[in-house]
Amino acid sequence: MNDNAHVESFFHSMKTESLHGKTFETDAQLRRALHSYIGFYNHQRLTRR
Repeated sequence: MNDNAHVESFFHSMKTESLHGKTFETDAQLRRALHSYIGFYNHQRLTRR
């Protein structure tokens, strides 16, 4: 059985750090915010190694 805890952890971080309490007027704004957060998340994670 595969464990998806790492994916659940990522989505929790994304929701609380990037999306919680924000509203987006367009899908494009949401997409930009998600793209930006993924870049931030990957950079932070890679520099901790």
